[in-house]
Amino acid sequence: MKIRTLIVLSLIGISQISYSQKSTFIGFEGAITSDIYEIIDPCNIIQNTPLITNSWGFTIGREIDKNFLVETGIIRKYYAEGYAFTKYPDVGSTSNAYNSWQIPVRLKAKLNLVKNKFFLTTTIGYHLGINTEYGYGGGSGGFGHINGQDTIPNSSYTINDSIAKTFSLLEPGIGLEVVAFKGFHIYLSSSYYIGMNNVYQLDLKVEDKVCSTENAVALSKGTYWNIAFGIKYTISNLWRRKE
Repeated sequence: MKIRTLIVLSLIGISQISYSQKSTFIGFEGAITSDIYEIIDPCNIIQNTPLITNSWGFTIGREIDKNFLVETGIIRKYYAEGYAFTKYPDVGSTSNAYNSWQIPVRLKAKLNLVKNKFFLTTTIGYHLGINTEYGYGGGSGGFGHINGQDTIPNSSYTINDSIAKTFSLLEPGIGLEVVAFKGFHIYLSSSYYIGMNNVYQLDLKVEDKVCSTENAVALSKGTYWNIAFGIKYTISNLWRRKE
């Protein structure tokens, strides 16, 4: 129902665009992202490790007034999985996890900094995420060892990728936007995407010379942060010229 509702609302909004005197934008954005897992480990052997991935997508937005814009679109986000050892943060394992489509509904505000050409922007948004790997089965893996004087821990895991087909994200963000030329806008922004429900899980067995457990978990709610670069065009200029 969430997917259908968002699609219907987006189509209604788009159908009204040509009748509005407010500016309408279409755009493309790409981002470097860093995925964040919740680590539950009674032995405190594992921790988060940098999981650098990426996303890209298309957007369409419409002005409410000179200071506010509503925006939707479609974003393809790639997620990674992995962890490192707490006492050996340079010893880690990363790999591809799951991919998703995300449908954003954003409210953006902008503050004029320089002559209506340079703006500070803020974003608050909701994203419906669709786990496209749901139901395809998990996998397993592991790394590390305990050997003689070497105290590097040992770990193994199994993947549970069928926790949820859809998930929700909240997006607060901040950025800078420049009006470039002939209706084009260029922006650089950073957002933190806060996951609301569980999506993907690594069930871990970990041990070192002090402690061992079969109940460690690395859990993804889809949470990540990004640095995005985008460009958008004032498409409403096209039909205004014809009037």
